[in-house]
Amino acid sequence: MKRIYLSISFALAIIFFLILTNPSKDDFDSYISTHINEFAIQSGEDEQTANLISGFSYLLLQSNPNIIHKTNYLLFTLYKLDTTLIRSFGGDVDDLVIIGLFNNFIVLSKF
Repeated sequence: MKRIYLSISFALAIIFFLILTNPSKDDFDSYISTHINEFAIQSGEDEQTANLISGFSYLLLQSNPNIIHKTNYLLFTLYKLDTTLIRSFGGDVDDLVIIGLFNNFIVLSKF
């Protein structure tokens, strides 16, 4: 019986920790902006251009709520990033599904 209470307490602690570390949309916007900045630098852009690109992407994410579709499951959040706008400018980018949990983001798949 003591083992059951310990298991239940442990499960509740994990659930509580997941709820506390579920990242917000602002965290996601910052993650995407930082990721774009790093990608631009890896692609050969200088730091000023990379900062300009990531700043523009952050501003775009803040001003257009239709780009990110957020579904909060309390323990984690699922983000679907619609990249139609990037494709309309000639970019070859697929839409992304990203999960946010434990204050981190993991790219699950392209849909």
